[in-house]
Amino acid sequence: MTDFAIKVEELSKRYRIGAKKRRDKSFASAAANALSYPLHNLQRLRELTSFGEHRQNGRAASDIIWALKDVSFEVKQGEALGVIGRNGSGKSTLLKVLSRITEPTEGRVLVRGSVASLLEVGTGFHPELTGRDNVYLNGAILGMTKRDIDRRFDEIVAFSGVEQFIDTPVKRYSSGMKVRLAFAVAAHVEPDILIIDEVLAVGDAEFQEKCLGKMESVTGEGRTVVFVSHDLDAVQRFCSRVLLLADGAVACDDAPSKAVAKYMETSQAMRRYSRYDADGNSTPSEEGIQVVRARVTSGGEFRPEGVPSGSPLEFEVTCLVPKQIQLPDFAIGIDTLTGHRVARFFSGTGNLNGAAGRVGPGEFTYRCVVPDLKLVPDDYLVTLNAMRHGASLAKVEHALTIKVLDRQFSKRAGVRDGVVRADETWEIPGGLPVLARQGQRD
Repeated sequence: MTDFAIKVEELSKRYRIGAKKRRDKSFASAAANALSYPLHNLQRLRELTSFGEHRQNGRAASDIIWALKDVSFEVKQGEALGVIGRNGSGKSTLLKVLSRITEPTEGRVLVRGSVASLLEVGTGFHPELTGRDNVYLNGAILGMTKRDIDRRFDEIVAFSGVEQFIDTPVKRYSSGMKVRLAFAVAAHVEPDILIIDEVLAVGDAEFQEKCLGKMESVTGEGRTVVFVSHDLDAVQRFCSRVLLLADGAVACDDAPSKAVAKYMETSQAMRRYSRYDADGNSTPSEEGIQVVRARVTSGGEFRPEGVPSGSPLEFEVTCLVPKQIQLPDFAIGIDTLTGHRVARFFSGTGNLNGAAGRVGPGEFTYRCVVPDLKLVPDDYLVTLNAMRHGASLAKVEHALTIKVLDRQFSKRAGVRDGVVRADETWEIPGGLPVLARQGQRD
């Protein structure tokens, strides 16, 4: 006997999707179709009640899709498994099967112990009932007895932070208040297996940190957690193993850093993390300069999953010219997602004279090394710009994206202002001791 909590064996799930209704283009066509409607409706009824291999013109029916296909894995008792992937990859379908909300088409799922699921925050809440009544209702749905809820009621309400409104109908709650109360109930059910889908996508930063702390305590007590999220930082912080789904199949089952790196490499949405390739789409400037490739590494390695704040960064940018020209200056700008410029690096090479100051024809490469860039954890955009006398010759806006991480200096931990970290020293008036700490500055 193994110590698994969940065992999935060759799991597949298919659905039938709706098809666009055909419109008649003439009265004669409408009359002919009216005569055939009884036979047509009978055929549609067979298709709705059976997943037989219906074929049209030798091809499989187009209204059948496989949300999951041959998925197999195990989750050990006390393990925190993360599940990531693009929208439509099968994550939510997998959790519904694990929660026994829907039956698999093929394969089987073995579950040991009680299961509590939080797939949609607020599911089971009745808008006309008060928060107090909904705690008892939702707790009962999740498997708690009235005695269990009585014993933990004060703890649930304190965790949610809605004490003042606990006797107010839920229909008057804000979405954030509903989130707090629903997660508080689910987190205090004390199941053997807790299944959570995207709870961190809602709620404020403080409550998100509170949720992560609660889930960490759950695994610390030896219980199992399956956690789906698009917050890759939270997944890497919390999970001991990550499953990457792509098109309903397992693309990677590995350590969090490796699974996230694989996701970054394969995701269209993240394809510009760490590297840029013009693919022949950029237009050369009047002087013929073209930025054709660029990449950013840390310690000589690609880090698409993110780099800790203060890590060294190496930028390599390759340009192409059809003839020999005077070497231009090159600038690298780092912006926040809102467009605020936080750092700029300038080569100052345009003043070089003689043979050393000329390049081409062909490719030439700039390399810029930043040994210690202390940025607050976030996503940053990198702009590349070849210049002469302050004028742009070849510019690529937001060619690269850098993800900065630091688990001990997180925005969820309450740091919201500023973008650059610095080592600060404070002297307090009145002869008090000198204090030194790490802070942040604009």
